[in-house]
Amino acid sequence: MSRYLGPDPAPELVRVAAVSDLPPGAMKCVEIDGHDVVLVNLDGEFFAVDNSCPHNGAPLAQGTLQAREGRLVCPWHSWIWDVRDGSAISPPVRFRAATYLVQVEGQDVLVSRMPQ
Repeated sequence: MSRYLGPDPAPELVRVAAVSDLPPGAMKCVEIDGHDVVLVNLDGEFFAVDNSCPHNGAPLAQGTLQAREGRLVCPWHSWIWDVRDGSAISPPVRFRAATYLVQVEGQDVLVSRMPQ
């Protein structure tokens, strides 16, 4: 993304999983170009968040998913992130976890190579 031109109009997507690999209410760590991303299924809608907690670098995939609320709890310091937009829920700080565009095509889950 160019900070001058706005978001890339056609982000490059890569297949990271099959829809059947991740039941509703589940999450898993996937790798995109050597970078770990947490893939989350919230009632059939998929989201992707950077695996590194913005607070202190903890692996978010080892945290707890609160699927009903769409929240991911960091395993180290219990900071809570909204998986839909990466915003911090608790504590209410201005940090934001990087999120990735996710698309489902047929039975394939595709995630953008670059964060949004």
